[in-house]
Amino acid sequence: MKWLIWSALAVAIVTHIIIPWHNVFQSTGVVLATPDAYSMLYCADNGIYSWEGGVSFFASIIVAFGQIFHLSNVVSETVLPVILFFLTLIPLYIISKTLFNKSVAIGSLVIYCLLPGELLERTKLGAGDYHCWEIFIFTTVMMLIVLTITNNNWRRWLFVCVVIFILLIYQMALLKVLLAPIIVIATIGLFAFLRLKGWSWKIVLVTLYSVMLIAVYLALPDLFCKAVDWASINLTTITNEMMPLFFTAGQFDTWITVWNYFGATFFLALFGLGWILYQVIRQKGLLNILFFTWTVVMLWLTIAMRRSAYYFATNIAILTSLVIYEYGLYWVKNNERLIKYTVVIVLIVCAPLLSISIRAADSNGYAPSQDWQRICQWLSTQDQGSVFTEWNYGYWIMAIGNHQVASGGGGPTTSQELIAISTNSIQAIAELKKENMKYIIIDKTMVEDNIGFTIQRVKAKVNKQDTFIYKLYYLGDQGCQLVYWQDSIKVFKIN
Repeated sequence: MKWLIWSALAVAIVTHIIIPWHNVFQSTGVVLATPDAYSMLYCADNGIYSWEGGVSFFASIIVAFGQIFHLSNVVSETVLPVILFFLTLIPLYIISKTLFNKSVAIGSLVIYCLLPGELLERTKLGAGDYHCWEIFIFTTVMMLIVLTITNNNWRRWLFVCVVIFILLIYQMALLKVLLAPIIVIATIGLFAFLRLKGWSWKIVLVTLYSVMLIAVYLALPDLFCKAVDWASINLTTITNEMMPLFFTAGQFDTWITVWNYFGATFFLALFGLGWILYQVIRQKGLLNILFFTWTVVMLWLTIAMRRSAYYFATNIAILTSLVIYEYGLYWVKNNERLIKYTVVIVLIVCAPLLSISIRAADSNGYAPSQDWQRICQWLSTQDQGSVFTEWNYGYWIMAIGNHQVASGGGGPTTSQELIAISTNSIQAIAELKKENMKYIIIDKTMVEDNIGFTIQRVKAKVNKQDTFIYKLYYLGDQGCQLVYWQDSIKVFKIN
């Protein structure tokens, strides 16, 4: 079985390090793989650290790691995702071995190393945003919770203390801090519901949990609403990671995204989830209930928002391995069948995942192009002044161009988005001057694609051709001077 582990690790090294290498270490310098990574680089370079913000908290880890190993911040941030990925394999193995057995645990590692999608995007070379840290921390917390349940000695209290300690310092985002406790509370409720005798006691339990939910809403309405938003499907977002699993730009895309994220493992995992549900109903064991609850929560969060898929990858890997193992016990009766079964698994599960992962590892769609690098490098030589652009471009401008940015994002409506889609250019320029904007940087994607999604999201009754940004890009002037351009990217200075 060791050869399986070494083969999986070798594949992970290829997809996480070797293939992305040429995209990260370019002739122009180190190029990070995501816009968020540049936000963290900006915080690391400028000493912006906080225990309460995910971006700035991870920036302190970048700096600390760089100082320990004598690396620059950008190189430290480049290699950290890969290191955290391989460290995550340890709690993954312990969880799956504790829940099931060693064979399932090894299979889980193999599947996890092959998975593309959000997991690969967040953990490959250069993807230095805080999500790689989240994956490691959350998996570790769930491992400690599993070990707490299975240990009846003093170690149980040690695990509890470690979990509490991690949750206290892990203030990257309050909702994500509460995710593990919410799973535990839901597990306790389901365990009690299944164990209680008589419907009267079950109704009392449901009523108690309902009262608790109402109390949370009344005591922490903002937090409650954020949690609901996190678990809700949003069809109007223009940010890929925030789109629902089955919808792209508001349009149903069948199983395309699911296949690119999970391949056949998604469907096998659903079978595995059904098997776990059967065990929950039959045995009512606490560990099975915990894993079932955890999986259902992550499945729904992934359906609602793609970025949660990097959490769900752990469940996918374990469930897929479980299905392969259990069916193998049932069907494989001799060496001939073992060979046939192995070939089928390789062709249906492993080969497609490997193919998708190789393509995803070589993709560089979220990194700044060489044109954007030149724009930002030029901007770094100019007089200081705030820049108006899109949020993802803004991160590049802050970290490379060394300028402050005001930009609209893919979430709630911002004043910058309303300025962008304004049909009154004079009023738009006046608003930008009021917000101390000096430069406007826009490209073709922003005016041809994203501006339409913004109009749709804010439900404005305007044509994109009439908007301030569109007219500025194609017609020029509008109270601005074109001062620099690179291919389809234009920089305007406000007069």
